[in-house]
Amino acid sequence: MNASLGYKKKNKLLTMCTCTIVVSFSGLFGCSNQNQGIADLQQYTQTIKSRPAAKLESLPKAKPYEKSIYKSVQIRDPFVPILDTTEEKANPSNIVAPDQNRSKEALEEYALGTLKMVGILKQRGEIWALVLTPDRHLYRAQSGNYIGKDYGKITRIDDGKIEILETFLAHGSWFEREVKLELSTIEN
Repeated sequence: MNASLGYKKKNKLLTMCTCTIVVSFSGLFGCSNQNQGIADLQQYTQTIKSRPAAKLESLPKAKPYEKSIYKSVQIRDPFVPILDTTEEKANPSNIVAPDQNRSKEALEEYALGTLKMVGILKQRGEIWALVLTPDRHLYRAQSGNYIGKDYGKITRIDDGKIEILETFLAHGSWFEREVKLELSTIEN
């Protein structure tokens, strides 16, 4: 048993010595006369350097920039959620000013364009809309609740939208308009 251990040690030592010798000779051959193998490469480099430099083509002339101003009053802002304004009643004599002394509801703190309808909840025969605020709070609202800064009153909740009647002041008179807040997806 001791003889086999001695044999393994000798075999290991012999392998290490062989590897050391091979590495040493490789290093010596690598460090030997380096100019011998790269003479053709140096000659090619000198040939390239001796050539005259090619003339570079000039850059194409830049076309003059024509400034244009975006004038689109009729088209909706692409950065505001879709609000469908279906009707604006312009008969100020029939419209009663909203009760400004009543307690404001949570969703009246936000502009309607910043709110998102993200779902519907049906519970005990009642339908609730799930509304997400810009600060990522989720509220439930039902018909009769107020929403938005323009005294919007929820008149109907459907599977895909909330119908709202807004009462707003313009040019010293109160007006009403029907708007819809459509179902959207929650984004990160």
